Amino acid sequence: MAMAAGGPNQVSAVQAVVDHLRASVHRGDYGSGAKLPPERDLAGELNVSRMTLRQAIRILVDLGYLTSRRGAHGGTYVTALEQPYRQWLQAMREDQDKLEDILEYRIATERRAAKLASRRRTADDLSEMRRAIDVMAVARDRLGFRQSDSLFHRAVAAASRSQRLSAAIETARGELFMQTDHLIYAELVEETMEQHRRILEAIEARDEDAAAAAAEAHLEATRCELQRLLSEPAETLTGCEHEPTR
Repeated sequence: MAMAAGGPNQVSAVQAVVDHLRASVHRGDYGSGAKLPPERDLAGELNVSRMTLRQAIRILVDLGYLTSRRGAHGGTYVTALEQPYRQWLQAMREDQDKLEDILEYRIATERRAAKLASRRRTADDLSEMRRAIDVMAVARDRLGFRQSDSLFHRAVAAASRSQRLSAAIETARGELFMQTDHLIYAELVEETMEQHRRILEAIEARDEDAAAAAAEAHLEATRCELQRLLSEPAETLTGCEHEPTR
């Protein structure tokens, strides 16, 4: 990600960092109130200069994703995300074709990843998927739920042994912004765990078609929840009814 200072390349480097950090927040890698790693460490992790990182952080502060604090507990923190979440919802309401396109892309990539995982998975891969489900079962808050959800999807993608598929899935997941505070949380946890179990069972049985179908059914449930969210006030939402995976 490192690029030469100055000129259009520097602008591209800054935007790449903005996009990366914003997607990480959307996926739940950094939740509300989370502190980003120290500047030197984060710049090294992203392979960019500290100047590039600072410029990207300033943009994300202006967009409402981050806030900077001084003093003994100073640093860069994720905000409550109210402003960027409202803006994301409004953008999706104004361009629902974009949301459908993201979801169709996720279905295509995650169906294929589940199918390949059924062929290529190891005992360690299955253990990682089970661990993600177990973590979700004891999640105490919405951030814990989102992070355990990411663990499961990454475990399936890793089991596919396709770096490009894994990268594509991460990118698509970062384009969605699933603030579960605005969904039916208790129902969502139970439904998601059951959907993850179906994917896991099919992968464990090396049933490629069942794994692909279970992955698609899971994402169709996500589509349903998002469509309700975009069409109704959050406080009036009820859970979606989904067809069982076959």
